[in-house]
Amino acid sequence: MKKLFQKVMQTPVSISLPLPILYALRRPTILGLKLSIVILMNLSLLILRSSVSLAQIAEIRALLPQLQRQTNVRIFLPRDLTIPGERIYVNGQASTDGYGISLGTHPQCQSNSCWIGSLGATRGQRPPADFKQVPLARGITGYYFAHPRRTSILYWVYDGVLYGIQLKIGEQEIIDIANSAIEETLGN
Repeated sequence: MKKLFQKVMQTPVSISLPLPILYALRRPTILGLKLSIVILMNLSLLILRSSVSLAQIAEIRALLPQLQRQTNVRIFLPRDLTIPGERIYVNGQASTDGYGISLGTHPQCQSNSCWIGSLGATRGQRPPADFKQVPLARGITGYYFAHPRRTSILYWVYDGVLYGIQLKIGEQEIIDIANSAIEETLGN
């Protein structure tokens, strides 16, 4: 796509196209055609990204029955999880006192090079005292930290369980995802 975009933008304005109807187009119209192509390319990228993010959340939701059988804690999942970039692989595990969902660029990712983020919970744990407090939905207090490697970490406590999200995104984006998970899980 990038090469196509570059090629379109580098094409001289005095282009002669093989279609007879385009020979009659004026220069401003050809520029408009180029702009339309760029807009269509951007829209297709947005549609592709949104369909990838919907597939990612669908994969995470597919883990729910397995995780719910193994754990006694409520599972908080966001309505949507938009992670730009390539395909994301999802792995989950649970115990009676918690669960963990790992996101990576490779199946069974076990290293930092393919790790994208995680969602999880542990009963009886407390958030780190030195994290910045941020307000979340339903009056819940969140605890935020920006890791030096551009990973945002956000914790909150609900019903004696410490919930956490770690993703390679910004502060407001992770707060929005946490609020979505809180609203989606606790309902209206």
